[in-house]
Order: sequence, then structure tokens, then C-alpha cells
Amino acid sequence: MLRSYRKASFTVEASLLMPLVLLVIFAVLYLDFHVQNRNVILASACENAITGHDRDPLVLMGTEGADKTLEDDGKKRTVSYSLVTSSVYGGYAWEAASSAEYVICDPVSLIREARALKMITGTGESG
Repeated sequence: MLRSYRKASFTVEASLLMPLVLLVIFAVLYLDFHVQNRNVILASACENAITGHDRDPLVLMGTEGADKTLEDDGKKRTVSYSLVTSSVYGGYAWEAASSAEYVICDPVSLIREARALKMITGTGESG
């Protein structure tokens, strides 16, 4: 008789504990999705700002897609991404945003300016 009470108590404890264990597992899984998505949009923003090429399609988990904003004025290129990773339970959503900025330089004009400055100050060789 004591043995049957012990089996029943394990069943009750397991039935109370399993939802909590599953909740923790799924929370960690969705946190992993969010961190992975954030890293993907950061890498894509940096790559797009430096090279000017899109990384399509973005491989995002648990989200519909990322909103992209590109600003390019000839001297500076700024790329921004934002997305929402939705959760299955509770209706919660995690937002992530990332941006990268790249200043476009013309190395030829920079070298010419440096040489002209050296010639004016007399610190450089005159050629």
C-alpha cells in the first residue's frame, strides 16, 4: 500500500513539474532565436554598409522578416535593420534593431592632400 502512494506522488510531482520544465526549454529556444536573429541583422548591416551589397535572403528564425533602411549621400552609407521575434505563448515579442555606418573615403584625394601638406610644411621630399 505504501508503494502505491509513492508511485502516485511521483506522478503528481511530475505532472506539476513538466509544464515548468517545458516553459524553460521553450524560453531558452526563443532566446536563442532572438540572439541569432540579432547577430544576423548586425552582420548584414555591417556587410551592406561596407560593400554596398545586400545579403539576400536573410536567414531569420521565428520572425517574418526584417525592415531595412538604407541612407546613402555619397560620403556616408548608413544601413539599419529592425525586426520582431514573436513568441508562441503569451503573445510577447522581442524587438531587435541594428545599424551600421560607413564613411566612404577617396584614397587618391587623401594621398594628394597629404603630399601637398608635406610639401607646404617642408617635411616631405619634393620628389
